[in-house]
Amino acid sequence: GGTIAEYRWEVAQKPSGSGVVLGSPNLVETGFMFANGSKTGVDLAGEYVVHLNVVDDLGTQSITPCALTFDAIPSDTIHVQLIWDTDIGDMDLHLIKQNTAGQFCGTHDGAVSASCGYTGDSICYFGNCRSIWGSRPDWDAVTGVSAGDPVLDIDDLRGYGPENINIDVAVPGVYLVAADNFSREANVGNTVRVYLYGQLTGEFFHILDNPSGDDFWEVAVIYWPG
Repeated sequence: GGTIAEYRWEVAQKPSGSGVVLGSPNLVETGFMFANGSKTGVDLAGEYVVHLNVVDDLGTQSITPCALTFDAIPSDTIHVQLIWDTDIGDMDLHLIKQNTAGQFCGTHDGAVSASCGYTGDSICYFGNCRSIWGSRPDWDAVTGVSAGDPVLDIDDLRGYGPENINIDVAVPGVYLVAADNFSREANVGNTVRVYLYGQLTGEFFHILDNPSGDDFWEVAVIYWPG
């Protein structure tokens, strides 16, 4: 005959590298938030388990928690994630679309990429592609923001990430995935995961270490479709 007086939600399991937290862990309803509070929802693809215990008005806690398990599966045709292993440092995710001359024109010169006539439409990164802005690089030749254009969910400046770049419905092309040690921290381990049609297709790890200058990692090339 008692009533529930207290709710205790907790994230019992989340994907490696996720920093997601619960926004209202002591209310009857709760939801997910990125660790820095900048965005609602889960931050990485993978399996999550959430537990709920309740306490009644006599102070008695439920015997076993109610458990909710679900998989977060990207609905985008191309979904790229970047996380890193330090609580400091500004790592940046880049996605570059190959131009008609067969070049990847971005903000860096490398084995594959080059600063060849760089324009804002050739690359998606923190400088032009964030979801909070009303414009994005035009990769599908459709006027305005459209399903073939890339978007960066968040520019994480303080450590761990994640940063995610999505293309809802990618047009045929060749895309370079890259990461940049923007803050020039030493010995930062970076993990990049590439999902195609919601399936983990590649996972890559590399230590970026160049305190004297930018360290740019060309991770993978996506041939789409093909």
